[in-house]
Amino acid sequence: MRGKVIAGIVLAGIGLVFLARKAAGEGATCLTVTPNIYHYVTYLGPTKRFKECFSPEAWNAIYSYEIYEPNSDEWVPLPDAENYIIEHGQYGRIIFTAPVEICNFEEA
Repeated sequence: MRGKVIAGIVLAGIGLVFLARKAAGEGATCLTVTPNIYHYVTYLGPTKRFKECFSPEAWNAIYSYEIYEPNSDEWVPLPDAENYIIEHGQYGRIIFTAPVEICNFEEA
């Protein structure tokens, strides 16, 4: 019985990874992030709302996200992360509270 439960959990996890990659698009760059450290990333996906870039698991694990503002040479927190429009090629830094997989981001 215990083996069936573990197998079910493993299959569910594989299914979530598959769905996240499918949602990210064919050939998407995906990476697993380490929690509690800054990850400096470049967004490689199409322009869309910031929240739509992440699986629900990854979205709930975000502790902090800041974009780099080259004109002032400063890191700026997003005032409204859910509705912020992120553009292809945008550079930022992000901290997660748990190890999660994110797609369409490349570590810089």
